[in-house]
Amino acid sequence: MYCNGTKDYYDECERHCMCYDGELLFCHRVRKEFTHMNFEERRRFVKAMRTGATNPIYRDEYRRICKIHSKMPTKLLHHMPQIFLPWHRWYLLEFENFLRQIDCRVTIPYWDWSKDAKHWARATEIGDIWNPGLHGLGGDGDMPNGCVRNGPFKERIFVIPETNGEGCLQRNFNLSCPLPSKATVQKMINDENFTAFEIFIRNTIHPTFHDCVGGHMLKHQTASFTPEFWIHHSFIDKLWTDWQMKRDNHTFEYFTDVAFEMPLSGLFPWELLDNHNLPAGIRITYEQPGNHVQDFRLNNFV
Repeated sequence: MYCNGTKDYYDECERHCMCYDGELLFCHRVRKEFTHMNFEERRRFVKAMRTGATNPIYRDEYRRICKIHSKMPTKLLHHMPQIFLPWHRWYLLEFENFLRQIDCRVTIPYWDWSKDAKHWARATEIGDIWNPGLHGLGGDGDMPNGCVRNGPFKERIFVIPETNGEGCLQRNFNLSCPLPSKATVQKMINDENFTAFEIFIRNTIHPTFHDCVGGHMLKHQTASFTPEFWIHHSFIDKLWTDWQMKRDNHTFEYFTDVAFEMPLSGLFPWELLDNHNLPAGIRITYEQPGNHVQDFRLNNFV
């Protein structure tokens, strides 16, 4: 694709690129905040997710990728600071690469639930994430079994595989769940101490949302089969990215000293530290609501 000038360009797969000497360079996949996406973008993600889970052409690969999470011992994955953040960054890439085989315009959005921490379970507004329309994820499960019975992932349309507890997608919202507020999250992003930041993400941000949604999100062996798992972990990766971009030396903080390969990934943690330079030449940026896209640091490339 030829370009002219220095304005922003998007390629056929909606990667955000820089025009340099007539060519598109430094193209980044753009991950957006789910509730700030237009409905067409939201429907596109939902459709790719549902197609991957239900279409026989894609279903086996979808299940293979989702099962990777359940193969990781939870004590290893969720209680070791050496791999929690970079392993899930790799896992997001694996799933996103898969979705882009279905529709190359799709990326995994994130949901900043901290801005709606007191109303996170709401499903009545047209833009709510749990809205039952084709641009939402459907709502809470119904008793007695917690099956989701509305939206694009409802019972009989979307199922959890037999080996991981076959049946309907289950949710059991805990409306008294204490999700951290936007102010609390921002305070931790501003903390210069990586250990404090990482512990807060791993021990508070991560498990609390799983607990609040309940149902299959609460179970290690089924969580990755739910659409909200991916949006939640994209948010976690976005928070880590925000922390990394606070200071130049934050990008390579801590993980460069981890000398073992992360299980099932074939990669070392240090290979996943820079979202602008990921394996296979992939570049990721997170769009900040109200802004265009996050700083690309492209001046460092040219």
